[in-house]
Amino acid sequence: MALNEQDNEVVGVVVVVIVVVVVVVVVVVVVVVVVAVVVIAVEVVVVVVVVVVVEVVVVVEVGVVVVVVLVVVVEVFKRYFGWFCPDVHKAL
Repeated sequence: MALNEQDNEVVGVVVVVIVVVVVVVVVVVVVVVVVAVVVIAVEVVVVVVVVVVVEVVVVVEVGVVVVVVLVVVVEVFKRYFGWFCPDVHKAL
């Protein structure tokens, strides 16, 4: 069965519609994937920054506690053991 001119136009329109739909679907999928990757990357960066900030705060807090403990130990040593080691007491 031979196709006449009208049938050729209908087939052409159907092919164009199918191609347009496929292109739109591909573009939408690509955009969704790109947005998802960007969102995940931003979340990872935020998590890393938060973890680093928390770690820095913890290290600073531990450092402050260590310094305070050392100062207390030195003061206690000076007060109660200075008579035992007068040279160390003078140095401190």
